[in-house]
Amino acid sequence: VDPTTKERVFLNPDKERIFKEGDSLVFVAADADFRCYRRARPAKEINWSPASKSLSKAVTRSKQKVLLLAWTPDKQNLEVMDQTLEKGSTVQVLAPNKIDAPSGKNVRFKFSEGSPTSITTMQEQGVSSFDTVLIDVASEDDDTPDASDSRALAVANLVMKAHKQSGAGTKLRVIISLHNPDSVQLLERIAGTNPDVHFEPLLSTDLEAGATVQVMWNPDLQVVYGDLMDPDGCEIFFADSSFFGPPGVKQTFGQISERAQKHNAIAMGIRTRDGRLKLNPSKTQSIKLQEGDQVVVFYDHDSK
Repeated sequence: VDPTTKERVFLNPDKERIFKEGDSLVFVAADADFRCYRRARPAKEINWSPASKSLSKAVTRSKQKVLLLAWTPDKQNLEVMDQTLEKGSTVQVLAPNKIDAPSGKNVRFKFSEGSPTSITTMQEQGVSSFDTVLIDVASEDDDTPDASDSRALAVANLVMKAHKQSGAGTKLRVIISLHNPDSVQLLERIAGTNPDVHFEPLLSTDLEAGATVQVMWNPDLQVVYGDLMDPDGCEIFFADSSFFGPPGVKQTFGQISERAQKHNAIAMGIRTRDGRLKLNPSKTQSIKLQEGDQVVVFYDHDSK
């Protein structure tokens, strides 16, 4: 963070950058009591060639076919989706009222007028043909967050029923925006009746509250969050583990980090193929990456 303006944030700067007096460093740590580790020993040369020759190609960003179930679609959110999803993706929007489609550069938007709370309409959309279903049915007319959550849970139940009745037998990913932690427990009960539907609740209040508290504690972090959350520059991605070494070979997280740094990226953690996530492990921790594992990286996907 450049102290002269308090507005200039350099996330993942060039490794040759020279600091000036008064500069601040942005850390990701479990708490304020972080340790500085010695540089990890370079990884030994091994007989291995990554499946991808560049980290950019190893980053997981595939075309998506998304069904957005909304009550009042936010045009700004649609523009963010256009900036975030991979070029060639499709977003089908189902909402009671049609809005003007943004001129997507990467995403092709389609709109259908109808209620997301109708099982017939849901079946007509063919939910099983989509990679991801996004449920965001909050309305400005809702008196309380519980009212929005009740509608979202009802829609989630209809999505699950429509997918089951289709007989597709495929896994369906459903991201659902909720406000109340109690609603997440209710969602778990719904999800337990159909293992073919994988629900991922997005509890927006947790993200908002966590970021708000950190900014209250240290106001200078406001510009950091602003730079991190916008669609430009560096972002957080999953990169295939094959880029960092052959499966089953023991190496430290420090050595994985060294390999990421050679490509101007920062390794933040590991997501195993069964979905377990370990962020910011010790640099000396021994890790055996297996096929299907992914490395969480902070990286500018558009860098050459």
